[in-house]
Amino acid sequence: MAALLSFDGIYRRVEIQRIEVKEIRCRQACVLECVEMQSIKHPVK
Repeated sequence: MAALLSFDGIYRRVEIQRIEVKEIRCRQACVLECVEMQSIKHPVK
């Protein structure tokens, strides 16, 4: 029973980490898109 509980805890932590990684990637993609949009509006000289 204890082994099952610890495995469940590890699984939940992995799920949380996956969600965090997705959020970080999403933010990075948004930042890159924002930078690209700004460079189109204001061409770098």
